[in-house]
Amino acid sequence: MSRVPGAPQAVETAVGRVMTVARHPRAGRELGALGVALFRGKDVLEIGSGDGRLSLDLARVARRVVGVEPSADAVAASARRAAALGLRNVRFEVGAAQHLDLGRRRFDVAVFTWSL
Repeated sequence: MSRVPGAPQAVETAVGRVMTVARHPRAGRELGALGVALFRGKDVLEIGSGDGRLSLDLARVARRVVGVEPSADAVAASARRAAALGLRNVRFEVGAAQHLDLGRRRFDVAVFTWSL
């Protein structure tokens, strides 16, 4: 099977699955490259959720998704998109990766993409 230029590619490393891409992927491709099974029924934290694209895709398969993003405008827009899609298992919070305050909350999987 030939690789589509710019399409996400998942690579197994010593620290887990890492996804590489040459350009920003279309919605849905990121989740497909990472592997839906990794998220199915899990509690997921997305660090740097941006416009919410990946968090919203994850919410379709995960038990619960929390997207953390430093931009209050992006968080508000993501929350509106989630509401419009009827997704009740995803929440967006304003925060920065270097100052995460998760309290007693626990997650099965953490995702950090397109945030550097």
